[in-house]
Amino acid sequence: MDQSNPPPGSPGSLALHLRRLRKLYGNEGLTQEELAALADVSERTIRDYETVTRLPYFVEPLVRVALALQVPFERLVAPALLDALRDDVERRRITLEQAADFSHATKRDPG
Repeated sequence: MDQSNPPPGSPGSLALHLRRLRKLYGNEGLTQEELAALADVSERTIRDYETVTRLPYFVEPLVRVALALQVPFERLVAPALLDALRDDVERRRITLEQAADFSHATKRDPG
């Protein structure tokens, strides 16, 4: 079998790794909706990534370049841009956590 195209749910599957990582976050994991909000992508993008067996066509060449250079993938991105993206995701994470805290508080004390 072609190693670059593992079957869905196999140890090399992008779908399996993304679902596993999403479920490891926080006490109950992240929903697809929450991960999409954090990453500023559509829920469909997350759903698609959780069903594909290969890296998206535009990502695989970048991963290959990083591997060829023997550097982490993040090193291919300009530091200022990477910092801006990290800051944006962290702001989204705080907003999502505050919304979850508010939702839990209103469920406990409706009134």
